[in-house]
Parts: sequence; structure tokens; C-alpha cells
Amino acid sequence: MSEASSVVEPVKQLVGKYRSEFESVYDNVRQQSLELSNDLQQYAQQITEQLHAAEPQLKQQGKEIAQALQSMEPVEQVQNLKLLEQYSWIGVMQLAIFVSSTVSSYVLYPIVGLVLNGFSASVLCFALLPYLAYLHLSKLPLNATLDAQSMDKQARYQLLAFALVEGLLSGFVFASRHLDSMEPLAFLTSLGIALAAQVLSGLPSGNQRAVLLGGCVGAGLTMQLTLGFVLGQISASYVLLSLLYAGLAYSALQLQIDQKQASVNPHIAMLAFVVAALFVEALVVGLFGVSHASTVVPLAIKEQA
Repeated sequence: MSEASSVVEPVKQLVGKYRSEFESVYDNVRQQSLELSNDLQQYAQQITEQLHAAEPQLKQQGKEIAQALQSMEPVEQVQNLKLLEQYSWIGVMQLAIFVSSTVSSYVLYPIVGLVLNGFSASVLCFALLPYLAYLHLSKLPLNATLDAQSMDKQARYQLLAFALVEGLLSGFVFASRHLDSMEPLAFLTSLGIALAAQVLSGLPSGNQRAVLLGGCVGAGLTMQLTLGFVLGQISASYVLLSLLYAGLAYSALQLQIDQKQASVNPHIAMLAFVVAALFVEALVVGLFGVSHASTVVPLAIKEQA
């Protein structure tokens, strides 16, 4: 009997030890869960209070933006040279995205696929990299060691590098889907705005907002549709994407020529325009694009008699 108890007793002690440990761990986890739940509730309450506090300001900003988009008042002074420089560089960035995305879709797709999947590439392309670029550009004016011209050059070429990386990622993301026709070239809209702004600078009515908007946006849209007709690529998705690019250009120009937006960092404005164009492209490709696999027709193989 003593021998049996000597064998069973250590087992009982070990079971009791493990039981007390599990109970202790369970209590700790339960306590931490309650604390985490309370913290999350407090955090959610703080966010709600902050949103309620910021609601009047957000409504006011929304009204100002809506008024700016609808305004047709004459422009006191149109900075045509600034529009030429800014939208020319936006066109260069979008051309870089086009070239980089084409190379990524047809050449580098397997290599990029070794380190990224579709979800991670989408997060990087449409959220993380634009946010990091925004943070970087917002800090550039604090650099007092550079003069304005050098700072502008540095920021523009950093944006160009950003565009190349964005093209690499977007080409990987869109590689498996395509529209039923070619996509309109985004950089044509930007270059159309740049050229039209310079042409309108020599006209007496060039300071009329309607003339400026109609000339710039119309030039970009005309170039897109003309290219589609010449190449025989006009389709519903092509026209829709061209119109969305034109709408984006209209909104950007309205906000830019509005006097209340004069303090906007031009490099951040260029970044926002390029990223918004990528979002527009992603929206149309996501809604109207078809998978490459669905367009492949299998070949019938005749059985050998």
C-alpha cells in the first residue's frame, strides 16, 4: 500500500501543480481581457468624442470644398507657369508609373511575386507608401539647409522615385486583370492641362474660371478620346476612365486656383493627384476588368485513332 501511494502521490502533486498553474493562467488571461476590453471601450469613447468635437470643423471644411468645386467666379491671377510646371511633372510621374507597371506586369511579375502577394502589394501601393510619402513631403519645408529651388528639385525627383515604385506595385496588382480595351493613358490628361494652361495664358479671357477649366480639362479629355478613336480602342470602360480622369483634373484645378488653397504644398498636391488617379484606375479595373484566365480558350486536342 505504501509502495502504491509512493507511486501515485507524485502524480497527484504534479496534477495539482498543473491545475493551479492553469487556473492562475486562466485568471490572468481573464483579467487582461477585461482590462483590454475596458481600454478599447475608453479608446472608442475618446475617438467618438474627438469626432464629435471635430464635426463642426469637418462640416465647415466640407462646405468650403463644395463651394470651391462649384465656384465659377473669375480668377484674379492665374499662375499659368505654375500650372505648366506642376502638371508637366505630374505627367512625367504618370508616364513613369505606366512604364514601370508595364515592365512589372510582363517581366518582373514572377520576381515581385516571390516577396509579395496581391494583398500586401495593394496595401503598399494604395495606403502605406502614399502615407509615408506624404509624411516625408510634409517635413521637407523644415529643412533650412536647402534653398527653395534645390528643395523643389529634390522633392520632384523623390516623387519620381515614388512613382516608379508605385508603378512596380500597381503593375503587379493589376497583372491578373484587364479591361476589354486598352486603358487611357493617365499622363495625357496631365500633359493636356499643362499645355492648355500655357496656351490660355495668352488669351484675354484666360482669367475666366470657366474658360480655364474648360480649356484644361477639355484638352486632356480630347487627347484621351482621340487616342482611343485612332487606335480603335473606344469602349465603355475606356470612356468611363477618361471621364473620371477629367473629373479628377477638374476637382484638382478648382481647389488649386481657389484662393483659400494657396498655402497647399505643391509637392503634396502632385502626390495626391497621382495617388487619386491610381485609385480611379483601380476602381474601374476592379469593377469592369476581367481575369486573364477567363479569357483563355482551351484548345481541343483530337484523339489519335
